[in-house]
Amino acid sequence: MSGEKSKPKYYGITYQKKRIKIPYPRNIRTGQCVACKRSKESGEIKVTALHHTKYEFSTGQILKNVFLALKNTLELCFPCHQVADGLRGILTIGSSDKLRNVHSILRVAKLLPREQLERLKEFCELFLEWYNNEKV
Repeated sequence: MSGEKSKPKYYGITYQKKRIKIPYPRNIRTGQCVACKRSKESGEIKVTALHHTKYEFSTGQILKNVFLALKNTLELCFPCHQVADGLRGILTIGSSDKLRNVHSILRVAKLLPREQLERLKEFCELFLEWYNNEKV
């Protein structure tokens, strides 16, 4: 019948270790990593994961409005998701005391083996070059 509404499809997402079902008109995943652009369709990757760049809401707020779980979310392949998890971990620890947080990262970074320090230096240089040339 043309006047009947179809049942919404539900898509699963995990938010702070809580599985949430979101009614959405289409799949919330495209099958393509937004960072490296590899895709399931091309066969370059088998799966993508939804990564929260930050957890802005409490689980209680998410349960009241499940669409909030999509905010600050990126679709990433497994290798890019690992990088994003590491960056989120580094950039959100002690975020209420930003000065202490930055100094904590520096104290630990100084203890890394030489080859990791060189890689970190290379990353920092590339990041600063990108950051200074982009309109962030």
